[in-house]
Amino acid sequence: MIVRWTSREYLVEMPYPVFFAEGGIALHQGRQNTFSAGCVKLLGKDAVAWFTFVQVGDEVQVR
Repeated sequence: MIVRWTSREYLVEMPYPVFFAEGGIALHQGRQNTFSAGCVKLLGKDAVAWFTFVQVGDEVQVR
């Protein structure tokens, strides 16, 4: 598992990424008051929880 990932497109760190769509779209830790290019930004403790809980192949739905 990769705990730290850097977006190649935006050159922004994506801590605790859980990728769920093509194009590098993920749930990850991020500041809530900044723009998102499609990712779902979570508070630190929530990002760690998702990263720890979700397994490869689990279905993720974002509404």
